[in-house]
Amino acid sequence: MKALTIHQPWASLLAIGAKRYETRGWATKYRGAIAIHAGKAKVIDLREETMLAASRCLGIDAGDPLMYRQAMDSLPRGAVIAVAALVDCHEIYARADGAICIAPRGVETVLSGDERAFGLWESGRFAWELADVRILPAPCPAMGQQGLWNWEV
Repeated sequence: MKALTIHQPWASLLAIGAKRYETRGWATKYRGAIAIHAGKAKVIDLREETMLAASRCLGIDAGDPLMYRQAMDSLPRGAVIAVAALVDCHEIYARADGAICIAPRGVETVLSGDERAFGLWESGRFAWELADVRILPAPCPAMGQQGLWNWEV
């Protein structure tokens, strides 16, 4: 199965369905089953808007910085945590009015809310659309790689 390594908390947000698109600097023609691998790196520092949205979606108290950091550090790392279907890859663009958009199946979609907070939405980047996400019963330890890679189930 193809796999994609993603930093936390993005991997967990995809796994629970709070994030539908993974933004990347490159497109892919691959469509089909994909494993969501949470990378080994420690949770990255987030902008305040992103931190609050991620905390709310993951059920983490962002009001106490120590508790927040401990909760973020407890997210699974170095393991496949979910599987999904990669159904499409859309180029990201900005409209003249500043709205950030993609055009799945030819219909313009304006990104807002949590989805916008959970990605790097710059013109020329790509939004990988995931569907049918299923969390695994337990994280499966695995060494991640850059790009798409093969995960031996």
